[in-house]
Amino acid sequence: MGILEWLGAHLPGWALSLIRTHFARPHPELKIHELEATGGGTNVDFQMLVQNVGTKPMRYTVAARVGDTPVQVLNSPIYLLTNTPPTAVQIRVPRPAHGDLVKEFNCETTLYGEELVVEVAGEKRSETATWREHVYTVEENRERHAIQQRVWRRGRGEETEADVRANWLAEKERELDERN
Repeated sequence: MGILEWLGAHLPGWALSLIRTHFARPHPELKIHELEATGGGTNVDFQMLVQNVGTKPMRYTVAARVGDTPVQVLNSPIYLLTNTPPTAVQIRVPRPAHGDLVKEFNCETTLYGEELVVEVAGEKRSETATWREHVYTVEENRERHAIQQRVWRRGRGEETEADVRANWLAEKERELDERN
């Protein structure tokens, strides 16, 4: 016996009607499709695709932060209609204060080990999406791990003399490769 059949057999008619009416009412339903890094210029840019797959249009506010620091959301609030394609939400993280692009990794995005957390809130509910960069381990790739740690220290203002020397050598090596 299914749950609806059981409810129909054990609830009075007026209670069953009330339950059906509640679930038949239009309601919004937010779906977050993806949150991805999209490069950047003066900022590190991110894009999140959101969609209302419910039966009622809704206004949502979008807030983003890196660690505990709020960052800029370009199009908030957003108005999501029903049965429409996903809407792109643009997020900007200031460079180099909270993130950067790592040249040695083909301009991959780094937030210096922090997470980007984006919250989309409606009247009664909210959804959260999180972006994290890949963290290289010594076992996985010793060279990338060293570069990533050096970039993080520079971004956090903890750069050492060894980091400065390694960055200078990497730059000279890049210049030689470009000449040849």
